[in-house]
Parts: sequence; C-alpha cells; structure tokens
Amino acid sequence: MRLITAKSHLFIAQLWLICHTDLSVSYLRGQRKFAEDVDWSYTGSLNQKHWVKKYPVCGNARQSPIDISEEFTQVRVQYQNLQLENWDQPTTEYTTITNDGKTVVISLNGQYFISGGGLRSRFKVGRITFHWGRCNTTSDGSEHSLNGNSFPLEMQIYCFNDEEVESIDEAISSGGKITAVAVLFEASIEDNQDYAAIIEGVNSVSRFGKSIALEAFSLLALLPQSTEKYFMYNGSLTAPPCSENVEWIVFKNTVAISEAQLEVFCEVMTIQQAGYVMLTDYLQNNYREQQPQFMGQVFSSYTGTEEVPAPMCSSEPLNLQADSQNYTGIVVTWERPRAVYDTTIERYSITYQRLQGKDPPKQQYLTDGDQDVGAIIHHLLANSSYVVQVVALCTNGLTGKMSDQVIVDMPFEDPVNEPDPFGDLTEPEEYNEDTTSPASSSPPGNSKNRNETKRPLNRLLPEESAHLPHSNMQVTDVYYEDILSTTKITPAQNNDLLTVLPDAQDQETSNMTAKTLKPTAKPAVNTTSIADASTVTTGSALSASMKIISQSTQPLFNEASNSSPESRVGMVGGTEKEKRTVVPLAVVSTLTVLCLLVLVGILIYWRRCFQTAQFYAEDNISARAISAPSTPLLLPSEDNEALPVKEFVKHVADLHANHTFAKEFEILKESYEEIQGCTVDICSTTDSSNHPDNKIKNRYINILAYDHSRVKLSLNSDRDGKAGDYINANYVDGYNQPKAYIAAQGPLKGSLGDFWRMIWEQNVGVIVMITNLVEKGRRKCDQYWPSENQEDYGSFLVTLKSTKTLAYYTQRTFILRNVDVKKGSQKDRSQERTVFHFHYTQWPDMGVPEYTLPLLSFVRASSQPRTADLGPVVVHCSAGVGRTGTYIVIDSMLKQIKEESKVNITGFLKHIRTQRNYLVQTEEQYVFIHDALVEAIRSKETLVSSSHIHTHVSDLLTPGPTGKTRLEKQFKLVSQSCAKQSDYTVALEECNASKNRTSCLMPVERSRVILSTGPGESSDYINASYLTGYHQTHEFIVTQNPLPNTIQDFWRMIWDHNAQIIVSLPDTQSASRDGECVYWPTKDQPISCETFTVTFRGEDKLCLSNEESLVVQDFILEALKDDYVLEVRRYQSPRWPNPDSPISNCFELINIIREESSRREGPAIIHDGSGGTSAALLCSLTSLVDQLEEENSVNVYQTARMMNLMRPGVFNDIDHYQFLYKAILSLVSTKEDERALHHSENNGTVPANPLESLESLM
Repeated sequence: MRLITAKSHLFIAQLWLICHTDLSVSYLRGQRKFAEDVDWSYTGSLNQKHWVKKYPVCGNARQSPIDISEEFTQVRVQYQNLQLENWDQPTTEYTTITNDGKTVVISLNGQYFISGGGLRSRFKVGRITFHWGRCNTTSDGSEHSLNGNSFPLEMQIYCFNDEEVESIDEAISSGGKITAVAVLFEASIEDNQDYAAIIEGVNSVSRFGKSIALEAFSLLALLPQSTEKYFMYNGSLTAPPCSENVEWIVFKNTVAISEAQLEVFCEVMTIQQAGYVMLTDYLQNNYREQQPQFMGQVFSSYTGTEEVPAPMCSSEPLNLQADSQNYTGIVVTWERPRAVYDTTIERYSITYQRLQGKDPPKQQYLTDGDQDVGAIIHHLLANSSYVVQVVALCTNGLTGKMSDQVIVDMPFEDPVNEPDPFGDLTEPEEYNEDTTSPASSSPPGNSKNRNETKRPLNRLLPEESAHLPHSNMQVTDVYYEDILSTTKITPAQNNDLLTVLPDAQDQETSNMTAKTLKPTAKPAVNTTSIADASTVTTGSALSASMKIISQSTQPLFNEASNSSPESRVGMVGGTEKEKRTVVPLAVVSTLTVLCLLVLVGILIYWRRCFQTAQFYAEDNISARAISAPSTPLLLPSEDNEALPVKEFVKHVADLHANHTFAKEFEILKESYEEIQGCTVDICSTTDSSNHPDNKIKNRYINILAYDHSRVKLSLNSDRDGKAGDYINANYVDGYNQPKAYIAAQGPLKGSLGDFWRMIWEQNVGVIVMITNLVEKGRRKCDQYWPSENQEDYGSFLVTLKSTKTLAYYTQRTFILRNVDVKKGSQKDRSQERTVFHFHYTQWPDMGVPEYTLPLLSFVRASSQPRTADLGPVVVHCSAGVGRTGTYIVIDSMLKQIKEESKVNITGFLKHIRTQRNYLVQTEEQYVFIHDALVEAIRSKETLVSSSHIHTHVSDLLTPGPTGKTRLEKQFKLVSQSCAKQSDYTVALEECNASKNRTSCLMPVERSRVILSTGPGESSDYINASYLTGYHQTHEFIVTQNPLPNTIQDFWRMIWDHNAQIIVSLPDTQSASRDGECVYWPTKDQPISCETFTVTFRGEDKLCLSNEESLVVQDFILEALKDDYVLEVRRYQSPRWPNPDSPISNCFELINIIREESSRREGPAIIHDGSGGTSAALLCSLTSLVDQLEEENSVNVYQTARMMNLMRPGVFNDIDHYQFLYKAILSLVSTKEDERALHHSENNGTVPANPLESLESLM
C-alpha cells in the first residue's frame, strides 16, 4: 500500500514538474520571440536616435510629430465640418485592448468612419494608441505640442481607407493612405467617466503581452467637447517604419482626465532587453521626440470667425539685413521664411528703390534658386539711400509675404581717404572699424593713421505691399568663392577681425560697434572657430558679405604661420628662459650613426616590399570619403527596406532640397564602423594582400583584397618559376545573383598575365573598364590589350578583333586563346573565347561624369552581351573601389527596378562593402548614383530598334489616363534645364553682354567654348557651346550668327579648334535677313587677326532636290609666324529645314556634312540666328543617322535631352521634338523601301509612299 502511495506521489510530482516545465518553456519561448521581434525601442541601444539606421525614412523631411505654432498655420475654408459617422454608437464586444510592449493598443472592429473636413475620402477607424511620459503633471508625454506647450498624454486614433485595404496593418505595410486623429490631454482633479472603460482596460493589461475584451464605450465621448477647431498636415507614423503616408488631424481643444487616471498608464509594464537578459520595467516616455527637420505646411480649420488671408505661399523672409559695399553696391542677406504653404520656394525677389529723386523706379533682382539667401546689388548711386525688401516666389505661381523694409544709406564717395574694402589686407597692421552714424564725426587726425569707413544705418520701415517691376540691372549673387578669391586675410589679422554682430533687435535701434581684438602669438588660425563665427569684418563692406560665408561648413581660411611682432617678441623671451643642456659630441655622433643605419634598413625593406605600390588618394579631396573598413557579413535585420520607384524619386528630391545627402552618407559611414566593431570573431582580414610576395602586385598600398571574398588563381608557375594564387580582386554580389561581378584594380605591368588568367579561369565574357590609362599625368592603369593585331600575355594570346569608338565610351572585341593548349588538338575549339571590352572614357579623375544619360547607356550596353553560361563581369577602374562600386550599384539597381519596381541603394551598398572595401568611396559618387537612377526611372528605356520605331512612335502618341501622351511627358523632361545663374557666370559678365544676341541662349560653363587669349586679347568668351555627337563628345560647336564685334572671336574659335567645316543656317526667329552680319572675307579684303589671316579662295553652288542652291565657300587661315595653314569650307543653306519640302529632303544637307566630316578634322561649326533650334536639330539628326547606321537603332530622347543640357533653351517647343521623330520615321521608311526594291520577292512592285504611313502616325 505504501509502495502504491509512494508511486502515486511520484507520479503527481512528475506531472506537476512536466506542467511547470511546459509553462516555463512556453514563457521562455515567448520571451525569446519578443527579443527577436524587437528591432526598435524608445530606450536602450535601439532608441529613436538609431531608428534611421534600419528605417531610413525616419530621417526624412516630413516626419511626425511636430510642434504646431498657430501663428504659422494657414486657414483653409474647406477644412470644416468633420463628419464622424457612428462615433456616438457604443463599441462592439469584439473591441480589445493589448499591451504590446510599446504602448496599449485598442483594436476596434466596428463601422466607425471619418470624412469631410478637408479629407479626400472616407476612412474607417482601425485602432487607438496612447503615448505618455512619467505621469506627473509637469512631465512631457504628448508627441504633438501646441504653440510650444506639451501635454502629459496623447491619444491617437488611426483610420484607413477600407475600399483599398482591409485593415490598418495592411495599410501600414502596403503604404496606403492613413488618417490619424490626435487628442491631447490635461490633468484635472475629477475623473473623466467617459474614459472609465479604457482606464479599467489599461489597468487590466499592465503586464506585457496581456490582451482582454474592453467594455463598451463611445468614441465620440473620447473627443473634446468642441471639434470645430483642428489642425491638419501631411506627416508620418510616429514609430517605425515611419511611413510618410499619414494625414494628421490634431484637435486644438484638450480633454481632461484626473491625475489618478493618468497614473494608470505609468503602471503599464514592458520587457526590456539588457544584453542577454530580459528585464521587466515600467513603460514610460513612450513618445517620439518632435522632428525639427519637418518641412511641410500645417493648415487650420475654419470655424467661421477666422480671417481668411489672400493666397500666399510663405511667410516673410526673416532677419533681413543690408549693408553698403564700396560706394555703389549693397550686400543683402536674409533667412528663409519660417512657414511655406503647401508648395516649395523656387527663388527670391529682391526689390530696391532709391529714395531721392522724383518717382524713382523700383528695381528687381531674382536669385538662382531657393537656397540663395544673399545677393550683391551693384551699380547704385553713392550719397543716396535705398529701401530694400525681399519676398519668396513659389513654384505654384504665388508669392510669399513681403519682408520688412530696410533703408540703407550709401557712404559718401571719398576715393582719397576711403580704402578699397576688398584690397590687400596681408600687412600685419591693426584695422579698426569706426561704426558711428553719419551724423557723428571721427576724431581729427586719425584719417592718415588708420583705415576707417562710415557704416550705413539700417532702418526698419513699416511693411508696405508693392508690385515688383522687372529690371535689367546687372547684379551678382554672393558666393563663398567670390568673397574668398577677392579677400586676403592673414591669420594674425583674423584674430583682429573676428566680431560678433548684435541680434536683429539691437540692429533696429542702434549702430553696431566692431571691437578690435589684440593680436595673439598663435602661429595658425583655428579654422573651425572662424567658420562658426557670426561675422568676419574687414570694414563695413565685408561685414555683411562674410555673414553668408560664416554659414559654410568649409573652413574659411587655410592655416598659416604669420605671427605678429608682439608674438615674435614673446617667442624670443620664452627662448631666453629655457634651460640649455650641453650634450657631449661623442653621444651625438653615436646617435647619428644609429639613425642612419635604421634609415638604410627601412629603405631596403621599403624597396623590397613596396617597389611598385603607391598610396591610393584618388578621392582624398572629397570632404566625405568613407574610411571605415568593411565587414564580411551583414545581418539581415540591418538591411534597409527597398523603396518603390515613385517614393524613391520623391526621396531623392527631398535629399537635394533639404541638403541631407551628407547626413545620409555619414549615417552609412557610421553603420560600417558599428558593424565592424561588433564582428570581432568574423573580422575581415587581408593577409594575402599583405604577404611580402604579393605586395608588389598591389597598385595602392591601402587598397587590399579581403581574404574571404578574394579571387584565387590556379597555382600555375609563371615564367620565373614562382607559383601564386593572388590577384587584387574580389567577388561582389549583384541583384539576386551571388558573385555577379569581380571588382578588381587596374592591372599593373607585372600582373597582366595574372589578369588574363583570371579572365580565362573565371569564364569572363565582359570586362568593364572605368578609367583612362593616364589621368592628370599619373598612370592609373597599364594597357592590357594589343593596340592592333595580337599580343601574348603569359600563357594567353589576345587578338583585337574590332574597335568601335563612341562619344563617351569605346567598345572592343577580343579573341582570347590559351596558348598552352596545342593548336589542332581536340580541345582547341574550347580554348578560344570571345571577350567584350567596354571602356568608359569620360569619367573624370576625382569626380563623377557630367551627365547621367551617357553612363546609363554605357551600363545598359555592357549588360547586353552577358549570358547565363558566362562567369562574372570584371569591373575595374584604377583602384577598383570608387568608380567600380558606383557602376556595380547602378547596374544592380537597374535590374531591381526592372524586376520589382523598387530601389534599395543603402541596403545593397552595405552588403557589397563587406566584400570589397571602399566601394562607392565619396559622397559625390553616392549622390550621382541617386541622380542616375532617378533619370532611369523617369525616362525609362528609350533606345529603339529601327524595326520597332513605328510601334514606338505610335505608343508615344497614345494618350494616357490623364489625357497626356508619352511624347508630351518625354518632351517635358527634354526641355527641363538644371542650369542656374551661377552656370552663366562668364556669359553674364558686363564686358560680355554686347557679345550675346539674346540672353535666352547663352553657354553654360560646363559646355562653354573657351577661347585662347593672346597678348592683345583679354576675354576668352564667345557665345558658343560644345554639343555631343555619336562619335565624339565635342563633335559640334553651336554658336550664334557673329556680331560685328565678335567676327574676330569667331575666326579665333575656328583657329583654336582646327575646325574645317562651317554650316550657316538661316535665322528662323527673324523673317528678314537684314541684320545678318557678313563675317567672311571677300576676294579683295582678307580678315586679319592677331596670329593669322583669313583669305577667301573661291565659291561654288550645289543644287539640291528642292531646286534650292547650297552655297559652298572655301577659305584659308594662314599663320603669321610659321607656315601652318588651315583649310576651311563653309556651307550656307538658304532654308533648313524647309517646311515646304518633303521631310526626307532635310537629310541631303546632313549627308553632305557627314561625308565632308569624314575627310576633315576638328568639330563642325554650326550656327544660326542665336545658336538655337535649327542648329540643334541639325546636330541631333546627324547623330541619330550615325547611330542608326552603326546600331540599327536610335535614341531620340537621349539625343535631344543631351543637346538641351549642353545648351539650355535650344528645344523649347514640342514641335521641335516631334520633328526629330518625323524625320527618323521618314528615314527608316525610306531605307526599308530601298531594301524592298532590291529583293526579287517584290516582283517589281513599288511600295507605298512612306509619308502616308508617317502622317498616319504623327
């Protein structure tokens, strides 16, 4: 019996143990699941400062929450009468409340809707969340605040469009539109009975993970008593993933709950992870900090009592200041408006008006863009006063509120006593600034002993609205480079000239006094302190100008040693006080001999190990180069989410607008450092690269190959009998393809055989080269292919089969043969392979390409020969990191866009950086990747084969859902110009104004033709631009018809560029040709220039099919000092293109020019009235004809867009763009008919007129 009882007890004990074990396992499993699911938190290492690492959207410019300042909201009449459907009905029995560890969540499953009041559709209530602080009445807890005032608790009601998604979770995951209603709470003495059910529910789920059914309550009772007044803005979720698809409604009136009810929220518990231990703690401060980078506009509802202002796009520019510059200029500075209403600022308008005289006109100056917050206005009158105002101009056509008016008194003109404020300031003198008002006088006798200027008095006037008339006044923007290049300040003077200006309020009532600081004995200047200083003054002229420079992140002055006399005296005194020690001569001699022996040893070791290595410093001039080492692994949880293409385009636009590329790039850099610090056990090693036998194979001593991903060669002995598997190259993954690329350095002369061995062993079919052999006088890569015929490299014979040279890249085809296999053997056929070589030739050293379109074409072209049976694509530049990584990211992201319509640059870049260090090395390259992908998304694939051109044009002309055709959308992109006023710096100089026929067509700096200047020539300017062709980047020079004062400049341009063809087209903008200048010499009257003469040789005429005559003239340019002669031929077309002739006739002139160009050198000079549309059409069609013959395909979009980028304004009418398609259609149809006539299958039948099918399409 006892035995049975004992067994029973044992069985019960075992059962109890099993049950508790199951419970423990279940509990631990739940704990572990929570730990695995935690990827963000309000505290600890995953706090909100680190959200942006996993969720980059959290750092964007439309993030919530924000402080709502009612003063800067804009009242909208349509924002009224919120419709709360069924909110007065009690909640259903399926309503639950849950503690999810981050907050308490109320899930509703009823038919409660919100609409009206400015909402675009009807939204269904999905869930309610709460955010609180530490639950005493003085603590912050709300996420939103009103007029700077926070509240202890905030309730957020999230709603979704039930016609698009089924739940709020689906709306968050899919990026659907969400409406969030925010209610703010105040503490009171009495309990709020409307919240009794919710408070009881919060108390019941105080433990993490608990969820219960909630008693019925009324949603309407939870809201403030008055819901008429509220604020609306477009923002984001206040917790990851921080999606920016939320329309916020924040009620102005608050709801009162008692302190006892408020404390219930602070009794909620959560689980926090501390290392490997899960700790239970109180859930407090679960609110997100307000986002100061928010750039949106907040709107206010209309209750019938507010004053609705006239439509404005922004508040007034802040802190307007204006100071005189010299005696005829004013420096104007301001700050951006605090509020921008539902649009973006395009630029600023500065109006200024002289107060003296009878009805003086108002003048206006427009800045280049929205980032300009300063301007210098020239050509004003001395001894005068001017009133200045600034206003913002927005993209929607509206203007902002006018700034306060400021009056500037110009100083009295006294050239004898007044120094040049931008003169040489290098002498170590003490410069003082007398800032007395004009009414005061300086002490006598001081004018000869010190430089002084009278500072104009800035007076603030009441605001006055006025219209803004236009003016042709010549002004110049304030740029860092402009001030820096004209101001020379020594470090000793920097200490003298550092002053801090009073604030704006002090400036309104008093004059500023610049205190002169005594020189110090420091030999160098602290550039950081200078950059952060409010003002650097060298007199009244610089006091305002340098205020703009102080905002720059770059150091203002270089460090130097130029101590003052006082500092030198101090140094001598200090030296005299030092104790001197006499060292015996024998000791000195012994130490010298030992040092020499050490140096000799170091030199021998260096020559042995680093004979050919250099230090890679290609991008060291960039301010932001990633220097953190990479890691071999990247945890999946740290990958960034991919953005849909539409969101990506908007994301890039925001990065440019907010200048946050640098911030994102620095975060990327920090993530490398953080990951590297956490992967000690899997650290990336480079032992093979550092081996003494392999150091000679590295082009740069700091660019090494990771051991875990390096390419290993077969252990074959070379000609010296050495065997090695090392080459400086790493496998790099592509989009959904491991080891899609091999990133390698540019081959060295001693490693050419290893390079081709890698090509052979890895079955490489495509090599992408993104460097020139020599750049800026430095050897960047050794030539590893034969210039002609064939050449052997170790065990491999490379034969050059073909070469095709294009404007931006060269394509070569090689035949690679392994010579170790005897010819005629059975394996002979398999030992010969074709390798395609794509060499991009227009990527400048230490920079990025000027244009994105040619590189995109290069990437797509190099992708075409890749097949599934080939090995990785070898990509190399010089070091195989910066430019190589940029290519790999762009190519991979283009594939992701094609497959998923998504982009994940940061996540992909983080991953491939673990496989080869420094990939995408500079911020400039990082920005270029984004710009290139945006161009690819917007323009799509525009290269069309001739067999599909008719279908393509038909698709372009088919209207879409909005009624617009793709042709119209393409032209909108073609006609866009990114040129700013700073791009026309030389063209807008006063001395060059008379050289421009019109200000609408002028050359931008990056494609401007620069003339050589001789002893008698002072200007290098001519209104001419390089335009790219199919074979050369500077295949054409487009210019205006010469003016009488630019005839010699025109011929000087021809002489400088060895141009031998001139094409003169009629001025389509002018009906008459009376104003046309005869710029060529006659038989009796040559043209004499500084170094050569132009002589007329003869004239002929060519008859065209439309009975028009093409005038052909020949000239000789002969040098005066030697026997050099340049023959030039000029074609003058009376009418091109001729609208009265068939469109196919326009190719007659093009074919003549193409044939003549093949026999002559130099660019073709094309000019029309203003260097505009006619010339651009001729260049475009010439390039397209070349492309059609070479590739049997055309890219009309890219050709036209490149023309407009290199000379903005040449295509300003969609008819011009449509003409290109018409001409190509005509040309393709003509070629098809010619081929059809030569086929016997036609039985002599003549095909239909090509123009009939053309007109049916167009």
